Amino acid sequence: MRRSLSVSLTTLGILFLLTAAAVAQDFGPAQPYLLSSDGDDVCVADLNSDGRGDIVVPCADIDSVAVFLNNGNSSYASPTYFAVSDAPTSVFPGDMDGDNDIDLVVANYGAGSVSVLLNNGSGSFGSPTNYSMGSGTSDVYLSDIDGDSDLDVLIVNYSGYLVIRKNNGSGTLASSYSYAAGLYAHPNDLFVGDLNGDTYPDVAVLKATDTSAVYGVGVYFNNGSGTFSRNYGVVYSTGNSPVSIDGGDFDGDNDIDLAVANSKLAAAMSILTNGGSGTFTSSHYTTIGGGVGVRVVDMDGDGDMDLASVNGLNPYTQTSLNDGSGSFANAVNHDNYFHFNYLAVYDINGDGDMDIVSTGPDTVSVQRNLEVCCHGIRGNVNWDAKDQVNITDITVLVNYMFQGGPAPICMEEADANGSGGVDITDLTYLINYAFQGGPAPAACP
Repeated sequence: MRRSLSVSLTTLGILFLLTAAAVAQDFGPAQPYLLSSDGDDVCVADLNSDGRGDIVVPCADIDSVAVFLNNGNSSYASPTYFAVSDAPTSVFPGDMDGDNDIDLVVANYGAGSVSVLLNNGSGSFGSPTNYSMGSGTSDVYLSDIDGDSDLDVLIVNYSGYLVIRKNNGSGTLASSYSYAAGLYAHPNDLFVGDLNGDTYPDVAVLKATDTSAVYGVGVYFNNGSGTFSRNYGVVYSTGNSPVSIDGGDFDGDNDIDLAVANSKLAAAMSILTNGGSGTFTSSHYTTIGGGVGVRVVDMDGDGDMDLASVNGLNPYTQTSLNDGSGSFANAVNHDNYFHFNYLAVYDINGDGDMDIVSTGPDTVSVQRNLEVCCHGIRGNVNWDAKDQVNITDITVLVNYMFQGGPAPICMEEADANGSGGVDITDLTYLINYAFQGGPAPAACP
């Protein structure tokens, strides 16, 4: 039987409890966007200089990268595909030619090359320029390794090498030079940052092999000019079959620590704590996320570096929050559209907190962080991308209050009058605003 529009004290009590529960939800529902092929990596960058994060996904099956431009309301246009070379598996954004827009460098596993895609300024790209990097080019990173203010290209390949091509300054690349990964390993990811405090970017190479069960991280120290040295006898341990690496200062001691996602979930995440000189102590965990992808970023806005990850087996992303000392809380699962293998973290909607973008089979998924879920004025009860107040929002609120419908994703949006709770006065307020010319809802906190 349909309930009447009267609200009892009991109902208000239930509303209060549901409000408290909803506020604890920290990510909104996953928003899927279809691809023409499986996604093999993902990055987010402002490609058309409108201040919003656009999404780039290499698609190995169709030898292209997909570009999703941000519509400006946290939704995305249909993708445009740009051809690269055979089997692209990794992408890194950066201004390669010094014209102040973001270009793309793509690692092509099948071709053993990188493709440089120069941006025309609007998020569109011309034909790629391809450079050989060795068989099985698997992951790419951009960094100014020689201090000349342009971005150089570093890759690892299945043949067992770290390969570098310096930028000539115009987005063209010089001849390559390489360093053996050692220990008969197949390097499959890398991270670049100043690991020993000398201001020069160093390289941490993640190594895995199916033949000798040697897993770990090797460190190459920058000599200051973009050449590197390494003690090949030192490998820092990870869990079995490490797949992804990222870095940040976990413990507040002003040096870069490392996080490694291991695809064997018995030790899904390894934390390598930096002693200050680029030497590391390894610890392994089963409770703080990991699996096949990890990103290090401040997820909750408290100034320390947290972990975001995917494991490729379950339909959720995970976050593990840092207490500031390098100790991480148990991972929290955030329902996703599918079990994805790759992720990026970026403030998609410009609200000051970090959202998660992930990809895998035929789909890109966007999960908006609810650390700050209310924007502008209140009233967007259905929490749609348009962020407008209309009959749909009123319907959602009526359904929640009187029909047993789901709670609004962001209860602060439902608190239209800003009273600190959700009740019949908020519904009245929204109806008056939408249809009677009444005052606008209260500003978001």
